[in-house]
Order: sequence, then C-alpha cells, then structure tokens
Amino acid sequence: MKAAFLYNFARFVEWPRDAFQSDQTPIILCLFGYDPFGSALDELVRGKTINGRELLAQRIKDLPDLKVSSRFR
Repeated sequence: MKAAFLYNFARFVEWPRDAFQSDQTPIILCLFGYDPFGSALDELVRGKTINGRELLAQRIKDLPDLKVSSRFR
C-alpha cells in the first residue's frame, strides 16, 4: 500500500521542465536508510513510466552516497 502511494504521488506531481537534465532522465524514488518495502517497490515500478519518463527505485544506505547520481546527468 505504501509503495503504491509513492507511485501515485509521483504521477500527480507537476514537474518543472528544468527539473530533468534531458527527456531521457528517469524519475527516481530514493529510499534512504531503512527500506520498509523489500521487493514490493521494485515490482511496482518495473516497466512503469510517468509522463514518458522511466520510473526507478534506488536505495541509499550511507550519507556520503546521498547525492545526485552523475549517471543520469
């Protein structure tokens, strides 16, 4: 249920045009620290898009890793 809420929340956000580097930049749902979803979030976002953008789930365990990933820029 919580994973579905995150997906639906992202669907209704009006993303500013300059929020993404390019048209291929995905929307990333980032989880920091404890992950209460297990594989449910991965299964929910697999193959999903929002306004033509791929939806990904990413987990970050340590504070130094909490930064914008250069692989999507």
